[in-house]
Amino acid sequence: MLEFYDGLYSNFYWLKPTDAENGVWEAYAIGKGTGSWPHGSLVDTILDNGKAAFVAAYHSAKDEGDYPDIFEIPNDPKQPWIRKTLADIKYGEDLKTYGVNKSGHKDIVAGNFLLKNKGNGQFDTHEIIPEDYEVARLCVADVSGNGTMDIVAGEELLGGMPRSPFSRLVWFEQSDTNKHWDMHIIDIALNSYRCGDQTQAKSTCP
Repeated sequence: MLEFYDGLYSNFYWLKPTDAENGVWEAYAIGKGTGSWPHGSLVDTILDNGKAAFVAAYHSAKDEGDYPDIFEIPNDPKQPWIRKTLADIKYGEDLKTYGVNKSGHKDIVAGNFLLKNKGNGQFDTHEIIPEDYEVARLCVADVSGNGTMDIVAGEELLGGMPRSPFSRLVWFEQSDTNKHWDMHIIDIALNSYRCGDQTQAKSTCP
C-alpha cells in the first residue's frame, strides 16, 4: 500500500483534444500543488467577473498540515496557473460549490467549513460542522424543502482503525447563525458513504 501511495503526486495538467476520436490530446501544465496528492477537487466560476479557477484538497492535509490550493486560470491558459492557498484549514477531502451569496459569488463547502467567497480569490472561513464528525464525501441539496441549501455528508471512518467502522450518513440543516448547523442522521452502516444523486431535490452530488 505504501508503494502505491509513493507513486501519487500533485503535478496538475489540463488536456486539450486535438483529435479526440483517435485519442490525441495536448497536455499543458497547471502547476504543482503543495500537498501529497489530491483527494478532492473542483473547477468552477468562483472568481470576479465570472472567471473560473481550479481548487485541490490533499490527502496530506490532516497529518502534514497541507492546506487546499486555488489555481487561477491566466489569460493564456497554456502558461502556468497562479497558485494561492484557498484557506488555512486542514481538510483534504470532497469539495463542492455552494449556491451564490449576497455579493453574487459562489461559496465553497470544504468538509466542516463553509468558505464564504469575497470575490477576489479570498474566502472567509466558517466552521459549520463540529470537528467530531469527519466529513469524507458531501453534496449540496435543499433537503428540508424550504428553499435553502443544506449539506449531505458521508463520514470518514474506515481509514482510521481502530475506531468503529460504522459510518453515519447525515444531513446538516442550514442555519443563519454562526453556530454549527443541526445534524440529522439518515443511516448508519458498515461503510464509508459516498453521496449520490438525490431525487426530488436540486443537488450538486456527482
